[in-house]
Amino acid sequence: RKASVVGARSTAGDASTAKPFAMPAASTWTPECLRRAVDEVRALSCMFGDGASPAEDPTAVSDPESLLELAESALDAAEAGAGWTPFENALHAVPALEVTIKLLGDRLRGGGVDVVVRMPPGYPAFRAAEIRAEGNARATLDDLDRLRRAAESAVAEVGEGEESALSGVEAVRRAVAELAES
Repeated sequence: RKASVVGARSTAGDASTAKPFAMPAASTWTPECLRRAVDEVRALSCMFGDGASPAEDPTAVSDPESLLELAESALDAAEAGAGWTPFENALHAVPALEVTIKLLGDRLRGGGVDVVVRMPPGYPAFRAAEIRAEGNARATLDDLDRLRRAAESAVAEVGEGEESALSGVEAVRRAVAELAES
């Protein structure tokens, strides 16, 4: 059984702080945003995937490949359609991208920690990454709240429109290490 606390922030803003172009519908990706999110999921997978981490800091990554294939297929269709409405609708079929980074070993109260990174449609240009930390059954709500606050703070520090997932993951890793030392 895992416990979790969610940390997230939206950077869409109101009319007075709007970007020069309008935010697409909340459930829609733009081609640029989706490409950037796919690239970031691939980078996180390379950084934290099996065999990528040192023995003293073991990590693993859930396999996001089928979701990435869907996203890339929709991007190909959108690019081939050059703005035709039926092809733009291909982007509507792509849900939020999600990847789980597993911090393995005795990290927090004798167990591992999962860091779930969710990139909603519009990320990173219009929305920030959502970071959720999940601990083992011995993790306390205070532990998870500290991880949530660390992720929220790190994501908030990243400039609007910039990729924020890695900052959130690294903040959770630091907070887990601090909790283990206390």
